[in-house]
Amino acid sequence: MEDARRQHLAGPGDDLIVTNGCQQALDLIGRVMLRPGDTVAVEDPIYPGLKNLLAGMAPSLWAFGGAEGLDIGQLGRVLERERPRLLV
Repeated sequence: MEDARRQHLAGPGDDLIVTNGCQQALDLIGRVMLRPGDTVAVEDPIYPGLKNLLAGMAPSLWAFGGAEGLDIGQLGRVLERERPRLLV
């Protein structure tokens, strides 16, 4: 934690949770933030582990992006129309 504070990545009152990888971190975030029926906006293509993880939490998934990468216009429309609780 002291290293994170020295690098200005954490403040004096911040807590730090060390996970065993991104999938565990995303699982914890989903458990805390998501409720049944919530909308999650995900970039397409999506990391398969994340897709499986989110499917188990039963949110509504809205994909954005494409062959050229992130489509900011499409993301803006999804954010405005669907009001997702989580953006990955």
